[in-house]
Amino acid sequence: MRHLACACSRNIRQYLQSCVGYPKRGFRRNTRTVGGWKGSIVEGFGGAIVKLPDPDAEIRLAYSGQSGDVIHLQVAYYEYQKQEKEFVHYSLQKLYDGANPVRIEITPGQLLEARQVLVREGGQARLVTYWYEVGNYTTSSNIAAKLITALRGLALWKTNGSIVLLWNDLSAADHTLTAASRHREFAAAIYPFLKEDLSSR
Repeated sequence: MRHLACACSRNIRQYLQSCVGYPKRGFRRNTRTVGGWKGSIVEGFGGAIVKLPDPDAEIRLAYSGQSGDVIHLQVAYYEYQKQEKEFVHYSLQKLYDGANPVRIEITPGQLLEARQVLVREGGQARLVTYWYEVGNYTTSSNIAAKLITALRGLALWKTNGSIVLLWNDLSAADHTLTAASRHREFAAAIYPFLKEDLSSR
């Protein structure tokens, strides 16, 4: 049992080390700076827009743009999924209510299908953009994510996958359309790195 626990710990550590912005050593690319955005790791729950249900690994970074805007990146990876341990979950309902599909151009002809929602809590408004990475598939549909996961489970005995969230605080002076434009800009810069890392899991 101890050997199994050590192996699991090693797998998670290796994943984190290959993930975006994991500190010091072991990750494949330095993605602390992407497309003019500079990132720093956020410790504790402050860098999370939601508390995700029991992920196997999670990273949170805050990226500052040249204009002074800050966009948070939250990525949670699941080595396997089961009831109450999954990235499509009822506890994330605030992301689903009122979410609108958006298309983000990564490169000419390559579009990312994501969802975007304005979350209001405790007098604070936050714009959130999210999508799922399941194997080689990218989707923002809860139904599609669960279907792909189920099919991969049957065919490959794999139910691993990730949820990617971008979010930022909106002040009274901020315009949602301006924030959405910043999200598109940042997503286009970070997506190729995330896609390569997460699709290889």
